[in-house]
Amino acid sequence: MERVIGLRRRVVAIVLLLIMAISNLAYTAPIEPGYIIHTGLKKIYTNSTADKVELSQDILRNSHDPNFVRQFYRFTEDGTYINLAEEEEKQLEVLAELIKEKGLTNPNEIKDFLADEDNQAIIEERLKQIKLEKHTFNTEEYVYASSPLLMDGKYYSTPQPGFKEGTTKIATLLLPPGASKWQIRILDEEDKGLIKDMVLEDAKAYYRNQDIEIAPGQILGLYAVDKDSKLKAYANIKIEEDMINKPRELAPELELDSIEIREGEKYAGAVVINGLEDGQWKVSVSNSPIANVYKNMNLDKAISYSGGDIVVANENELHPIKDSFKKYLLVMKIDEKGLVEGYKTFEIDKGHISLPPTRLEETAHYVGPVPGAEDGTSKFEALYFGSIEATAWRVLAKEEPINVPKLDVNINEIGDNPINPVGNEVKASVGYYLLLAAVDSNGNIKGYRIFQLSDDMVKGKTAPELPKENYSQPTKGSVPGTTRIETLNLGGIEGASKWMYVVGTEFDAPILNKTVQGSKDYVAGDNISVNMDDIILLLATDAEGRVKAYAKIVLKDYDDPIKDPPAIRLQEGVNYVGPVKGTTPYTTSFEGLYGSQSIGNNITWMYLIQDEEPEIPEYDSNAQGTEFSAGTDIPANPGQYLMLLATTSESKVKGYAIFRLTEAHINLGPAIELKEGEHFSTAEKGSGPGTTKITQLNFKGIEGVEEWRIKVSNEKLLEDDEKVEYNSIVPQTSGYREGQDIRAAAGDWILLLATDRSGRVKAYAHFQLGKDSIRNPNATLLMPTTNYIGPLPGGEENSTRFEFLDFSTNIKDATKWMYKIGDKPFGDMELDSRVEGAQDYQVNDNIEKVTPGSYLLLLATDKEGKVKGYREFRLTEREVRGGPAVILKPDQNYELEKGSRPGTTRFKKLSFAGVEGASSWRYKLLDEEL
Repeated sequence: MERVIGLRRRVVAIVLLLIMAISNLAYTAPIEPGYIIHTGLKKIYTNSTADKVELSQDILRNSHDPNFVRQFYRFTEDGTYINLAEEEEKQLEVLAELIKEKGLTNPNEIKDFLADEDNQAIIEERLKQIKLEKHTFNTEEYVYASSPLLMDGKYYSTPQPGFKEGTTKIATLLLPPGASKWQIRILDEEDKGLIKDMVLEDAKAYYRNQDIEIAPGQILGLYAVDKDSKLKAYANIKIEEDMINKPRELAPELELDSIEIREGEKYAGAVVINGLEDGQWKVSVSNSPIANVYKNMNLDKAISYSGGDIVVANENELHPIKDSFKKYLLVMKIDEKGLVEGYKTFEIDKGHISLPPTRLEETAHYVGPVPGAEDGTSKFEALYFGSIEATAWRVLAKEEPINVPKLDVNINEIGDNPINPVGNEVKASVGYYLLLAAVDSNGNIKGYRIFQLSDDMVKGKTAPELPKENYSQPTKGSVPGTTRIETLNLGGIEGASKWMYVVGTEFDAPILNKTVQGSKDYVAGDNISVNMDDIILLLATDAEGRVKAYAKIVLKDYDDPIKDPPAIRLQEGVNYVGPVKGTTPYTTSFEGLYGSQSIGNNITWMYLIQDEEPEIPEYDSNAQGTEFSAGTDIPANPGQYLMLLATTSESKVKGYAIFRLTEAHINLGPAIELKEGEHFSTAEKGSGPGTTKITQLNFKGIEGVEEWRIKVSNEKLLEDDEKVEYNSIVPQTSGYREGQDIRAAAGDWILLLATDRSGRVKAYAHFQLGKDSIRNPNATLLMPTTNYIGPLPGGEENSTRFEFLDFSTNIKDATKWMYKIGDKPFGDMELDSRVEGAQDYQVNDNIEKVTPGSYLLLLATDKEGKVKGYREFRLTEREVRGGPAVILKPDQNYELEKGSRPGTTRFKKLSFAGVEGASSWRYKLLDEEL
């Protein structure tokens, strides 16, 4: 199935490219008959070269998707679309049927039939009969393959009013891929004929924040181009009214002669405007007059006004108010569009504004505010009238700021339900505003002070106590003088994200949503340094440390929650010797255990084996472990921890030592024994005198082997029942590879080891070398003249001989001579070895069937043929008698002629034709023929 899909994919791709190639339509928009669309990519492909390239690239990029090619459609004359994959499949079916009708089966015949012009009419007629489903698509959102990128707002910001009147500008520009600069055009309508890489001749360069002269309704063409001004992306931006800097229109000044400015009615530093006609009014206060008031001016800071006090002086300006005090009140009438219809500016001086009561002073008139006794309350600790003509105190609390009250204004005008602060607490929260007023018998204010309540003025709500299930009781820490809380959870505590704590001897309940001074972050299980009389204030807080819940943990209420000082650390050599390997596999042991003055002499010894490092025991804590004595095997594995404990008879710990056990401490049992013939071959003679070798090695079935090592000794390396321990390292070994010579003598012992790269033994063999495994020293080398003269040419063709042989002076135990002929060197001869094929020899006997280049081995042996001395020769022509010489032939090999001087002759011609091995010429004059 995959092959069929792949074939169809390739066929359709080829058909698509052919359609593009044969199309003669010019590039225009909208879509023309013959154009191709892809419904997935929402692309339109024309017959342009650029579109053909992009079409082929799109097909290749999506070749992994078998459905991709089924989304290509061709636009037809009747305004509908046909599916190209469906059309191709039906065309192939029609052609297959036609070929079957013709009885064609040979591929060449089919090819010729389809190519023959006489058959084209038949083929076209059959293809015209194909009925295809017609489709319609809305292609408004489709883009031409050759179109530039239509940019969205991520590449540019919305145009905004320029610096000059009648202009707009773009403040932010981000170049799309492939572009390096910007251009613009001013258009009356969108340009829909843009093509990628075209050059816009009438476009102008543009940089961000440059003014662009343009009118509302026109189109700003924004173009991203490359360094050669080729178009890569564009946007058509319709310019709206609010995008252009338009001339500002001044508002007219109003007469307003009938209005009156009077002092404020409720607040100090205020004025009231009387006599304003109906309508929408806004006022603004400034320190200097506003030069120009525009109809479209920004009114964000102006306040709507329909009567009442307008505060023009703040509290600092009122105490004391200067004679030179001056402010400007801008009164503006607003039309239904929110624009300024007209305005009037009034100059306000000291005489226009209402005056404040006496400002109360701390200590002289009040002490406070301070936190009340109840949650969410504040209070005054003391209140004094002093010289103020007042008879009572009143307090108002509000969430919003409170203006300074006017002198003699009634307190009820400022706020509802004022309370008497004498002996009463004021309900309020942090951030609230509080007005303290000294009033006369009628409630008119004679003195005042305004506060914004801070943390130290209000009693917050007490945080809830933590449920017991949210934390565990304190237990001993890991170091002396510490405790810890092993388990914590924030479940059910709203707004809490972490834990904190503080240690002390006395605490008030913490306030909800307030931080606690000195508190520290805490993670369950961490040590906390404490004394037995301490209290731990455990806090569940938010990320900023604001308390959401708490618990007071009184340590003396718990049984032994603080870790005591540690036991005495035992000393190696003083209190113990070890640990050392045990006597049985996977055990360790101590060779000696001793009491001392610091721990006492009547000691009960215990041990504890753990996979994790144990905590240091406390002095006089209850021991947990197994009793043992020196020399006892302790079961253990490498990597485990062993804790040695010196205890009393009541199992109270006095001393300790902790060990991380390694293979050096553990008896790992014997290594695997290598089998001769299975893991290694029998040792055989080496290639040099006094050597042996092992030619085959393998570690089949043995894990962890990475190399071989040996050790050689003239004494036994292992006793009869002794084993090599697994993973032990045997000292003084040498690396070994198969076939390598080992220097040894008969009777020596070899320890063969299969090890890892660190030399740790995985398997071993121990064996003794016999005589047959050691190569003896070389036999004595025969000396010329002393032991032999020769070789010399023999008496017959292709023979050689020795005319003198003697072994009496330096060859021990030799009784006869032997020889052997070969075509390659014989090498060194081992003493007492036998040479297969060697023959007996007598002085001056011919050694036959030799030629120059042959190898001759001369041997002095005993009567059994064991070699005692030897010499090897490579025979030369001078040492071998050859056959009769070739007779040179006149004309073929030589020609004579008269010499150049009287009584001489000479060779006119000399040739080696038919003569093998000759390289030079010699002559001899004879008195008679040979």
